[in-house]
Amino acid sequence: MATPFVAGSAALLLQKNGKSPHVARRARTLFETTALAIPRNKSENSPLHSLAQAGAGLINVYNALTLRTTLSPGELLLNDTAHYQPVHRLTLHNNGQKQQSYSIEHYPAATANTIGSVRLVV
Repeated sequence: MATPFVAGSAALLLQKNGKSPHVARRARTLFETTALAIPRNKSENSPLHSLAQAGAGLINVYNALTLRTTLSPGELLLNDTAHYQPVHRLTLHNNGQKQQSYSIEHYPAATANTIGSVRLVV
């Protein structure tokens, strides 16, 4: 049911902000940066699901439609292998009428080992 939910979310975004190519290109970033994190269970201080399981989290359409600050890029591709980049630039843009202050935090999440030995059985 994720595909119909995302399609409906995108339709609401385009209806509110206009059907321009710029709005359509920014939809993914808006949904990523306003998503709600998904804890692994309902206990207090539960770690978050891994990105492999939950992606950016649950789309929060209300947040995406009413946000006053935009962040880009919506994801950091750390690529800590052959194409490592030690510095990443984040851009915050305040679209609101009032001055804002921001803090950056790190929330630990589960991980998935996606690189391992491959054994073919014939």
